[in-house]
Amino acid sequence: MPTDPSINNPPYLTFSQKKASGKKNPAWKTIVWLLLALIGSTGLEYYFLQEQSPASIKNNLTVLLTFNIILILLFVLVVLITRNLVKLYSERKSKILGSRFQTKLIIAFLILTLVPSVLLFTVANKLFTLSIGSWFNVKTEQTLQQSMDVAQEYYASMEKSSLIRIQKIEEFITQKELFRQAKRWQLNKLIEEKRKEYAIGGIILYDDKYRPIASEIDKKGAPYVQSSDFIDVLKKSVGGEGVSEFRTLSQGHYIIVAKPLTEKTKDKLSIWGYILTLVSIPGSTQHKIQAIQNSFESYKRQNLLQLPVSASYYTTFLMITLLILFSAIWLGFYMARGITVPIQLLAEGTRRISEGDLNFKLGISAQDEIGVLVDSFNRMTEKLNDSQSNVEKTNQDLKITNIELEQRRQYIATILDNIGAGVVSID
Repeated sequence: MPTDPSINNPPYLTFSQKKASGKKNPAWKTIVWLLLALIGSTGLEYYFLQEQSPASIKNNLTVLLTFNIILILLFVLVVLITRNLVKLYSERKSKILGSRFQTKLIIAFLILTLVPSVLLFTVANKLFTLSIGSWFNVKTEQTLQQSMDVAQEYYASMEKSSLIRIQKIEEFITQKELFRQAKRWQLNKLIEEKRKEYAIGGIILYDDKYRPIASEIDKKGAPYVQSSDFIDVLKKSVGGEGVSEFRTLSQGHYIIVAKPLTEKTKDKLSIWGYILTLVSIPGSTQHKIQAIQNSFESYKRQNLLQLPVSASYYTTFLMITLLILFSAIWLGFYMARGITVPIQLLAEGTRRISEGDLNFKLGISAQDEIGVLVDSFNRMTEKLNDSQSNVEKTNQDLKITNIELEQRRQYIATILDNIGAGVVSID
């Protein structure tokens, strides 16, 4: 019974026979290498960027990871495209049957996809440039910086006003010698009047041992403020200069300004006490200043990641473009193989038939026109094989008939040679 020669003796020059015979690395090794590359690149970027702004990098580590993942995927995509193009070139150089058609088909697909891909990349790049420019433009940075300058000038103005008030109170105390124990009631009355006059949160006087000697605090605005809450601020002003500090208390926001009170005894300047003022900052104003500060700090963090974010977008656009091109190449290979592989097998079949192998059959199952062509070829081969079998059978029958005729002729000749008397025929 004849066997299928396409299995025992497969056709030559098929794409399956051109696969590399070398041993490929397992998939898990490739995954491990990609993970190591991701961790290594992210670690290096984190190390270099952390020196500039540690807090912002910790908060935006996800951006770095996303950028590196896109970069690795882009590299893998470039490798795949390069591998397919090299494979296409090697097959065409080897003059494999159907490689020219395959090359033309892939080039046609690349041209059809390259034009819209380039247009898409250009438009997306333009839109991204406009959007990223609006995020990180110079005007936005200058506006935020100027807003911060206004907030700082506001604090500086309040500090300066507090120091001027303290200076006036100190001059009045020195002129009236209100620092004496006997005039302590006048001192209390003075700071009460001055607090109401300046409309501030409070005035506290301390001696040189940081003990409160007189205080006037707005009980409505800061009912729980104690004189002992500001000892640390007084210690900072030991050098003779006034100091200021911003504090958020449970009752609101305050600028605390403290200054040593000095007197000149025996041509020597000595500190006999300290004066401290509390200036309340309206809640709405402080909320706006805090919002400006948060926006400025957020902008600085995002500005540090401008390069990774921009590179991430550009690599994403490039990866989409390359993905379209890779899909076109893969589709070209797929469609070309659907045509060239049957053509190769048909060419092999005609060669085998021309050599007399009429038992050859194509083992290709397809539902399109290629399948019809393969079925017609197999039927033609089968009919040729049947015709050859019939011819061989007829030839064999003729040989047998000739042998039988030859045997009869020899038999008759032998009989005639052995007849002794003549035979007379009478009409």
